[in-house]
Amino acid sequence: MGESAAVPLVEPAGGGDDEPFLGVAWAEAIEATELLRSALAALGLAEEIPRLRADVNVYGRPMVTVGRISPTAARRLAAALSRAAQHQPRIYGQAQAGQGQAPPVPVPGVAASPADSIRLPA
Repeated sequence: MGESAAVPLVEPAGGGDDEPFLGVAWAEAIEATELLRSALAALGLAEEIPRLRADVNVYGRPMVTVGRISPTAARRLAAALSRAAQHQPRIYGQAQAGQGQAPPVPVPGVAASPADSIRLPA
């Protein structure tokens, strides 16, 4: 598993009530990280993204660090996301396919079919 597997749920700094939002931020980051890790495992990509971990930035905002991955892993992830977009074209308020979206951008090193390309926002 990646580095976040060892990241414990963290209590607020010093264990006090000074910054209770940090505990919530860590919990949110860890939850999102594990959700992403599960999806990557279902695609057979979890081992190719070893630095996936939960984090909290200097502003106390929850973050997910994906880390550096090989070009092969990036291509496989891009192809999987493209295939998913073909079946679920509307995610988080994005326009339906053909409604103001830019044309697909080919992923280098991956077959140049629409299923293996990424749609960029307009």
